[in-house]
Amino acid sequence: MSSLTLFNSSGSMPFLALSAVFSFIILAMFMEIIAMWMILKQKISDELSAHDIKINTSITAEITKIKNEINTKIVDDLSSRDGNITAEIERILNDVYKKLSAEVNTRIANELSARLSEVNSTFTAELGRINNELTAEIAKINSRDAGYVSEVQKFYQCDYLFD
Repeated sequence: MSSLTLFNSSGSMPFLALSAVFSFIILAMFMEIIAMWMILKQKISDELSAHDIKINTSITAEITKIKNEINTKIVDDLSSRDGNITAEIERILNDVYKKLSAEVNTRIANELSARLSEVNSTFTAELGRINNELTAEIAKINSRDAGYVSEVQKFYQCDYLFD
């Protein structure tokens, strides 16, 4: 009985136990945050990859369509003209290039902006959820700490009564 009283009255064991429990909880929360981050990072990567494939397919189809239109226009122009064909071809190609560049750049910018907005909203929602979970865990820890302090104060008050 005296060794138990000596063990409880030392005061350092409850503090060490609380420290160990708190350290374990912090480590577990940190590991969960890292795991969630890795999962979210993979989801973002997969989403961007899928959209990249979709954009490339769309651009390739559009380029093929424009290429066919150019070929048709060049063949028609070459068969109907006797003059300076090279200059006409260069003018047509420059016009098409300008139009194609502007259209492709606009589509890429719009698609990328939309996808980044989607990823950002998903990321923001996940961070909000994680923040809510962490806030709840901190509240639990704080309430436990208050209970431990109350128990220790009661213990010391009872210990002084017996002295």
